[in-house]
Amino acid sequence: MRLQGRKPDAGLFGKLIVGLCDAGRAVEAANYLDEMVLAGIEPNRVTWSLHARINNSVLTALCAKGELDRAFRMYQSTRTRSISTEPATFHLLVESFSKTNNIEKAAHVMLDMLAERCIPEQETWDVVISGYWSKKKVRQEAEETWNQLAVS
Repeated sequence: MRLQGRKPDAGLFGKLIVGLCDAGRAVEAANYLDEMVLAGIEPNRVTWSLHARINNSVLTALCAKGELDRAFRMYQSTRTRSISTEPATFHLLVESFSKTNNIEKAAHVMLDMLAERCIPEQETWDVVISGYWSKKKVRQEAEETWNQLAVS
């Protein structure tokens, strides 16, 4: 994206991406976020909170559209760049993966959540246990989840 020969900054990208997410245009928002990252545009102190909001907005929109593979890739990318994930976004990812029987990714996100000392709500635990139940791995996974909880 170019504007009269000038390159857009993180602030402009952020406003565009959040607007697209709010309009339900998650795929376009994710494309602009990819373009922003590929262009090497990283947030500064002023835009850092906006950048975290952008990532959380895009993740939320992608999950709502059923684009879970792309949402997971983006989530992993945000983790490697140390961008914070909001508790509600953690829950949404866990819930989305659990409901589509991808309990391994749900558990991965849950463990990241615990590693950040973000305590899951009861609803988050419920969707994970339901996911294990649907895969008939309840006892084994419940014990491992319990052990993780006891450690944190």
